[in-house]
Amino acid sequence: MKALRLALLLFAVAGWACLSPAYAQSSDEMGAEAAAGAYVDHLDFANLDQVYDNDLSDSFKVLMARKAFIDLISVARIQAGGAHTARSLVGSHGFSQAPTGQTGEFYYVRFRTVFPSAVVFQDVYLQKIGDRWKITGSLSLPAQ
Repeated sequence: MKALRLALLLFAVAGWACLSPAYAQSSDEMGAEAAAGAYVDHLDFANLDQVYDNDLSDSFKVLMARKAFIDLISVARIQAGGAHTARSLVGSHGFSQAPTGQTGEFYYVRFRTVFPSAVVFQDVYLQKIGDRWKITGSLSLPAQ
């Protein structure tokens, strides 16, 4: 009986050790998905100055000035008819090189989001900067 317990314990430890690299990858995936989810939530109701300062990467800010970002999201809030009523994760995918050739840790996350006046796919691109995921781009497209 002791030999069986020891064998089961060793098997469990070996199995856990084999899964550890997958868990680390899963941890990045969960972190990126959580950061993307927080960002799209912030687009609904948060102070857009704070969203610009806290959520966006420097590379995003180079492409879009604060005023343009605030104006664009303010119009989108009106067009959406209010905050989202449902959101589901469609999928996510990590990659190591951006279309610009920049290398690093990147993630793409897609949500299907229901607003009072529309259903959209919200695509969010992130880069891991230090220990945080920052938004490098986002796009909303009509969904059915």
